[in-house]
Amino acid sequence: MRPAIAALAVSLAVGTVSFAQSAPPLASTDALGANARVACLAFPQSTQSFKRKLWDGYEISLGPTPNAADDAGNNCTAAIYNAQTRVVYRTTGFNVTFDENLTGKDVDGDDHPDVVFQTDTGGGNHCCWEYNVISLYPKPHKLFDIAQEGAVWFEWDSQQKLAIWKRVEAPDVFNSPMASRPFVERIYRVSDGKMVDATPEFCGRIFCRWPRRQTLVN
Repeated sequence: MRPAIAALAVSLAVGTVSFAQSAPPLASTDALGANARVACLAFPQSTQSFKRKLWDGYEISLGPTPNAADDAGNNCTAAIYNAQTRVVYRTTGFNVTFDENLTGKDVDGDDHPDVVFQTDTGGGNHCCWEYNVISLYPKPHKLFDIAQEGAVWFEWDSQQKLAIWKRVEAPDVFNSPMASRPFVERIYRVSDGKMVDATPEFCGRIFCRWPRRQTLVN
């Protein structure tokens, strides 16, 4: 049986526990302090801008775009700057969040921390969030985006090997609305900076009846 089809039968019953690696501390330079949620929202419209120092001279800046109220769908923007204050990455959307739980983790397995944003590309339709994963080593480059048409979980095992659990919308064969379509469970590893389907590796867990999914963050 094909993994995606097999997972479809049990995707809503699957549970997984996400253990996050310890991230290096991020220095806060915003007015609300280190515990502030670094996010820009289109509604209610954010007016606060944030800066947050990373490592190796890099820094992020996040806040409303110029004329944000008139820029439907692109109300918020975030950028990564290098030590020379040049923009090395930018994301723009209806909402943008700096993911402080995942930033600093080694997502691509190169023994260097990565940066993660969440961007709402749906223009307020509550449908089209995505994770943006960026590596700063050996030079800044985007690794990949992870669309969140369903739920997404990051899980590190005891060997610090990452698995990305992702619920993927099944093909629409009945012309049904998205809310009533089934989703399948797919699991990815990261190899050479790319997401690789590793679902067969997890078939045993997919067919187990786990307790309700939890997320544990150090």
